[in-house]
Amino acid sequence: MIIDRGAEGEGPVDFRSVSVRTFGTIYEGLLESQLSLAEQDLTVREVRGADTFVPAEDGDTVEVVAGSVYFHNRSGVRKSTGSYFTKPFAVEHLLDHALEPALEDHLARLDELAAAGDTAAVEAAFFDFRCADIAMGSGHFLVAAVDRIEARLLNWLSRNASSAAGVHASLGRLRAAAIEALGELGGDTEIETGSLLRRQVARSCIYGVDLNRVAVELARLSIWVHTIVPGLPLSFLDHNLIEGNSLTGIGTLDEVLRVLERGGKHVTDNTFIRAAFEQMLERADGALRRLARTSNATKKEIEEAREAHEDALAAVAPAIASFDVVSAYRAGACDLPDFATTFDPADFEQILTHLAERREVQEAVGDLKPVHFPARFPEVFRREERSGFDCLIGNPPWEKVVADREVWWGMHLPGVRSLPVAKRRAAVSELERSRPDLAAQFDADKEAAESLKLVLRAAFPNLGSGQTDLYKAFSWANLELARQGGRIGIVLPRTAVSDAGMAKWRLHVTDVDNLSLGRPGRGLGCRCSPSSTTRDGCSTGSTTPTRWRSSQSYGHLSRHLSQHRPVGFRRRRRSLHRGPHRSPQGQRSSRAQGVALKRHLMSRM
Repeated sequence: MIIDRGAEGEGPVDFRSVSVRTFGTIYEGLLESQLSLAEQDLTVREVRGADTFVPAEDGDTVEVVAGSVYFHNRSGVRKSTGSYFTKPFAVEHLLDHALEPALEDHLARLDELAAAGDTAAVEAAFFDFRCADIAMGSGHFLVAAVDRIEARLLNWLSRNASSAAGVHASLGRLRAAAIEALGELGGDTEIETGSLLRRQVARSCIYGVDLNRVAVELARLSIWVHTIVPGLPLSFLDHNLIEGNSLTGIGTLDEVLRVLERGGKHVTDNTFIRAAFEQMLERADGALRRLARTSNATKKEIEEAREAHEDALAAVAPAIASFDVVSAYRAGACDLPDFATTFDPADFEQILTHLAERREVQEAVGDLKPVHFPARFPEVFRREERSGFDCLIGNPPWEKVVADREVWWGMHLPGVRSLPVAKRRAAVSELERSRPDLAAQFDADKEAAESLKLVLRAAFPNLGSGQTDLYKAFSWANLELARQGGRIGIVLPRTAVSDAGMAKWRLHVTDVDNLSLGRPGRGLGCRCSPSSTTRDGCSTGSTTPTRWRSSQSYGHLSRHLSQHRPVGFRRRRRSLHRGPHRSPQGQRSSRAQGVALKRHLMSRM
């Protein structure tokens, strides 16, 4: 039994009040923490503003007795709270300025189909909205996105009852199945349309990836709890929420072609290469259609959905194997075959799949744990003229890819980081000599960090100078995975607007040929002179009000924020500025304002 100690004393925990957010808070706290065995008595002392475990001296109150297990974070700080969750204001801001504009585009598409009287097309396109978080953690952003999407779709249904007759019919079948399953236990239970719709949104519109298996399971649990409908089984979410590394795999087919074309010796005509990969991915279409048709209304349909998912993975297995080879090549584990002289689609597939079976490739893939987006989510990347996600949101990790010697050893030597430099180094060296097992583990972690750094810089060559930080790689990855005209809203640290390593990314998303900073009540557009110019950018579709300074050089952007801010922007099909100086008055205003982007194929590899 779990006891809660509150202001009123001890008592049982009321799990009925546990929310989805609580799951995430618990998970994030555990993820940032670890258990250690105290090799000596420890006390707690304030170091750099935080209560930190340090060796106890004479007269100190012993908080942890030698030989006991204690709980701390990676810096040796005592754990007192699990508040690692993204603040609600940031989540709501991203949803307001990235997800909502993307939904506006989707609903406008439905309006066009409804106006044309094509009810079959409305039913087919109704849930054809793809929102992803490629570093989802416990799925907090995705759970919040489910509510927003459901609310907007429900409102559209109420205004277009006749045009959405097919959607209403499918929801009606779900309601009937739920009532039948409940039987006498249902009583007067009312199955609301919103609850059914929220359930279908979660299984059709939401996608997530995380490297941690516990996080993936917790995300599924969070969405199950949030979308449960009495009488209906839990939805099949294994296809949408998956485990893996979003940064080490293949993002788009363009990326694969660029790798194969490196040096000009691997391919003769990338048109044939693209066609070969598209044929590999096309084999999953039948299984994916079966997966989409299953309503998950009964346990039998859940099993049918699982079988369809497994059939789809089996169908794209050659594509996954080929992408594995490309990922292993970028990690330096193998060489690519030479396709410069002849090309036959059958031979091409066979050569790559056989190469994927080599031990060095499989070992590299085992370390990289890559997620190949076109193969894992073919229904997202095989949409004609809309390949990619409509919206990407999230709070990617802010963590440097490095095994810092003193930080690493500090986790095993409490209080060492509070010592003077000379004593700190001496203490670390002594522990290193006395614990060869830990020394070997540190060397392995250091080697893994260096390997990952090389892989990320091969996958994202525009990372630039400076330290390799995961948030930088995720910034490029989100940009690559968004469809043309899609929206991106991610939380970034202040260094994103000043770090030299983000200079090319800032130029990419604020290029004067592609930039549009909107103002409430004004049209989109900007007017830039050959020299630098300064203006206030206040957007209801991008960021909180900030001051931008832009010029035509890489270091053109100077933006000052009091704290990190969520950033949302849009990728457009074409530039808004056809001439060097387009007057703002000449631009047509848009409801969904923000930073408008043109797709650049070289954003990744």
